[in-house]
Amino acid sequence: IEFDSNPGTFEGTPRPAWDACAKYNQAIVYEPKNQQIYTQSVPVELFMTDAVNRVRININDDLVSDFIPQTTYYFQMLTPEISDSIKDLRWDFKFYDKNNFLIKEESINSLLVQSPVTLPVLEMAIMPKDLNLSSQINLILDITNMSLFTIRNNQLDYSFFPHIGFSPGEARTISIPDNISQSQFTDFFNTGSDTKVVTFGAGYSIQYGNFNKRIFTQKIIFRGDWAEPISAKENVSIEVSNREGTANQSMVLSNYPNPFNSFTVISFVLPRSENVTISIFNLSGQRISEVIRSSLNRGRYQYRWSPDTIPSGIYLIFLQTPSTTITRKILLLK
Repeated sequence: IEFDSNPGTFEGTPRPAWDACAKYNQAIVYEPKNQQIYTQSVPVELFMTDAVNRVRININDDLVSDFIPQTTYYFQMLTPEISDSIKDLRWDFKFYDKNNFLIKEESINSLLVQSPVTLPVLEMAIMPKDLNLSSQINLILDITNMSLFTIRNNQLDYSFFPHIGFSPGEARTISIPDNISQSQFTDFFNTGSDTKVVTFGAGYSIQYGNFNKRIFTQKIIFRGDWAEPISAKENVSIEVSNREGTANQSMVLSNYPNPFNSFTVISFVLPRSENVTISIFNLSGQRISEVIRSSLNRGRYQYRWSPDTIPSGIYLIFLQTPSTTITRKILLLK
């Protein structure tokens, strides 16, 4: 809410951003997703409010579905006909109200393939792996592109960002030679003596027709044992406690260890019985794991999460109930 400009007026008016968010959230396209590659069939999953009375779906300007939703949730597997083994798809979703007024439209670019395809690969090595050993950190970047995709603008971006210290970090760009399946680049960054932790990242965009996808990697290094967890007894069991007094507590979310390597234990307190969902998101807003979705009684809970195939980086734990949403930042180091 923003205050009116007239002094002495105590009423407020909704900010334009609030109206935009409220309008956008009347229809959410959960699937398909941008930058996603689908094999043979594509899931279409929609979440809508009662305001939506009609939905139109186009693929590459061809109408494939026009329907009146029976509920606020819609799911269907679509199998678009394509003449080639691979095809870029532009999905156009339009949502209308009962007066046939356009509430929202959204476009999504995905890729449909008949069989799995090989994506380009980006690997990064850092030397040394401890900031105590040198103020100069060397990077080796290897690109392997033996696929149908082209690298947009033949451009590789890489950077370093110190989380603690006075250095602002730096971003750089280099050109990738044309028609070469494997390339290697080396460079270095200098860090200050006050820097405790640094994230190194690199990435490039690949494309096939109108389809674009970001290929990226990152590594985090520390100064000595600066990031070692504080000594404490590690508890990895799953347990529930319903001791008296819990109902008067506020909801609490934590995890240990953090940073972590092979697993972390997510702990939370429910002051009342509720439906609970705990999900893990990356910083791009993509949900990469669902830890729990269940109806739980009030009490204390612990769940062990093991991210076996997820790369190092910063992630977010989202604990959601009908009454509360709590977020916690976690750091995975492999």
